[in-house]
Amino acid sequence: MISCLLLCGVLIGLPVELLNQSRAACREAVEELEQVEADLRLLDVLLGEAWAHHLSVDGTLLGLPDAQRREMAMAILDEAVTVSDRLDLTLQHMAASGQPVTLASARWQMRRGVACAAYGLLHEDYIKLRESADLLSDALADGADATGRLRRLLVSVHQALGEDAAALSLLKASHLVSDPVEQTAMEILQWGLSRDREWSAAPVAQLSQAGASWQVQLIAEAGLAQSRTSAHASAIADAWLQRLRRDEATSPSPESVVRATATRMSTQSWDVSLDTSSPLVAGWMDALVASGQAAAALLMAEAARVEDRGDREKVVLLDARASARKAVGDSAGAVQDWLRAASMGLIQQRARLLDKAAIVAIEERDLDAALVDLVLARASAHGESPGQWILRRAHRAVEQGQNQTALELLAEVLPRSPSHVNALQLNLYLLEERLRLGQMSEADADRLDEVRAKGLIAHRRGRRGAAAVAAGAAMLRIEKHLVDGDLDQARALRTDDKAVLIGTPACVALVDAKILALSSDHSTLAKHAETLGAAQARELLVWLESHQPAFCSVVAATMSSADGGGDVEEDLQLASALSRSGRRDEALVVYNSILSRRPNLPAAILGRCECLWTSSDREALADLARDYRRLASLPRTDNPARWRLVNERLLAVLLRAGAPINQIAAKCARLQAIDPRLKCPDATGAE
Repeated sequence: MISCLLLCGVLIGLPVELLNQSRAACREAVEELEQVEADLRLLDVLLGEAWAHHLSVDGTLLGLPDAQRREMAMAILDEAVTVSDRLDLTLQHMAASGQPVTLASARWQMRRGVACAAYGLLHEDYIKLRESADLLSDALADGADATGRLRRLLVSVHQALGEDAAALSLLKASHLVSDPVEQTAMEILQWGLSRDREWSAAPVAQLSQAGASWQVQLIAEAGLAQSRTSAHASAIADAWLQRLRRDEATSPSPESVVRATATRMSTQSWDVSLDTSSPLVAGWMDALVASGQAAAALLMAEAARVEDRGDREKVVLLDARASARKAVGDSAGAVQDWLRAASMGLIQQRARLLDKAAIVAIEERDLDAALVDLVLARASAHGESPGQWILRRAHRAVEQGQNQTALELLAEVLPRSPSHVNALQLNLYLLEERLRLGQMSEADADRLDEVRAKGLIAHRRGRRGAAAVAAGAAMLRIEKHLVDGDLDQARALRTDDKAVLIGTPACVALVDAKILALSSDHSTLAKHAETLGAAQARELLVWLESHQPAFCSVVAATMSSADGGGDVEEDLQLASALSRSGRRDEALVVYNSILSRRPNLPAAILGRCECLWTSSDREALADLARDYRRLASLPRTDNPARWRLVNERLLAVLLRAGAPINQIAAKCARLQAIDPRLKCPDATGAE
């Protein structure tokens, strides 16, 4: 202003036009100086009181997960950068007009550096970060860092720019920082630059030593936010909990403070994705309630007032209450709470909550089927692992006999899903069942081609298990042509389809055996069957029983009772083939093995009886009579031919065991009244 007055004095006596121009310049200079002072004062407020309010900016820069705090910080920094931009233009104009701006420019430089650093860190703005690095470095060189904030911000800027060496160099001089907030912030920054796996020991130790409540909050929240594993997070959370218990013992908090802190802490545990979030929520609440009220009771009370809360708190409270309900056995209530919380949560929260609900839904057998279907449908659309839940829905459909629904669901599993190969495997299994039952349609044939193609692509991408799917689909295509009687097309596919070549030798040998059987090449099949393993031979027997029964004896000739493998259907076919080949003793061994596992299986009981049929030993006859009676007691409508056979056999066995012929004749007459086709035995006990 003095310079302005001197300028005005010198200009007295000049022409009126020049005098008026000088007066206008003087007024403009005064206005610019006032604007500079006003903007500097506003920056002092923004970067002082507003910056420090509830640690809004510092907390956000240190990675503390709080949406309200972040919004406040963004508003402060946007305003600070805008003001500093305006101030920069004013100072440039003043300098161009010859006014002295050195002092104001130095003050602006330091404030501009702080504003740009925080803004750049918050918005990941590379240009602002690079500008702030130069400004803060100059300010530090001039000794303008009274509290240590400039040094701490410059550490963060170097870290964000990938200049870890420069950041660590500044951290080594962190003893120059005197302000408690800056000291705490520098320590937190050091955790981020640390490569030590046991870094969580630092925040745990600082939590026990912190003097002020704001330090406890800042250290604990920052430690949770930087946690790399649930073990780290749990260690920090436990230290926080112990500190709160200690503080609560010396100075109990009002219930309103207890509730607010509990909600705050549970929010932090949620945002760092702790595996142990729900137990921590319950533990924190229990520790904070001075009256000793049970955590579950407080959870219920809080959740009962959930309508009075914001969506963020609703999500936390409903999640906590769901965990409490699950713990006390109310699984249906827990699932419903998680579903409701998911409807209000953000995308990542929603996915995690839906997965929680889905896991409980499939673990609990007594839940309402409609609720389970709803949860799985929601999880398959918005859960963290949609492919897994679609696959689970498909399995449920198969269990309920809804194979068509299962096939339609499996088509929704995307190739990038970890469950994709498993979905292809189930798809292939269902199509095999369709072919075995003679129900494969043209649409199913198209699905089979699609499974083969997707399996090949997944195999080329290195997905485990995909080779077996692609080869299995290729071989099932060959089998379909065999079943349809198109032997030439089956042979062509066996020669030309590259997917067959990635199958296991055992599977390829099995499909070759099926081609030989349908070719009626008896001698070649016999030689080929000798090269098959026991499992492939049993599977081939099952297939031949349905498609080429006359060749069962060819394969059975290469097998023995020792080739039984545990699969009931395959072992039944082996025993039947051995029995038809005249090797009844070996067949009996296999039937006895089946009955040791399935003592009430009618096919095995009847097969064993047929092996013993020619025996005249009285003990064997007693066994035959007992087992034929068991089979004769089964409902005739289940299997009329079997009912007729076992009754004929029973009458013959009783006659051979010495029963009077007139009694046998009377029984036979009663049975013939039910089924006229039943034949009575002759006097020797033969049918």
